Amino acid sequence: MAVSMPAHATTELPMPDQPLADSPEPPFAHPVGGDHNVSMHPLQNLSRRVGRLEHRADQVDQRLERIEGRLERVESRLERVEDRLERLEGETHVLKADVAVIKSNYATKTDVANARSSIILWIVSAIFLAQLLPTLPAVLRALEAAR
Repeated sequence: MAVSMPAHATTELPMPDQPLADSPEPPFAHPVGGDHNVSMHPLQNLSRRVGRLEHRADQVDQRLERIEGRLERVESRLERVEDRLERLEGETHVLKADVAVIKSNYATKTDVANARSSIILWIVSAIFLAQLLPTLPAVLRALEAAR
């Protein structure tokens, strides 16, 4: 990181562990680890802050990578869900057509009632004819003799 300095500033900076020459007190007091008497030079403080920011940036990068991984998994799941939805929509159209065919072939109450009446009529006719057939030859002979 390049630091631009004003024209009136000296190009020599004191070492971080040395106090400034013009200052009777340390230039910047910052508590470190509970010791409030330890002073820190502004460049040390800046360096420490940069280190913390770099650490936080690394943490943000790691979280971003985890989020991107999760997003990829979610997108993959979404694609599978969309594929399944398309397949189900196609199957739904087939089912609707099948149900329409089944409904058109179903017997209604009226159809069942008509069929029942026809069956009953057929059974009654069959029983009547079964009773009449054995006597039919005798009836026919009697009709011929009467003529």
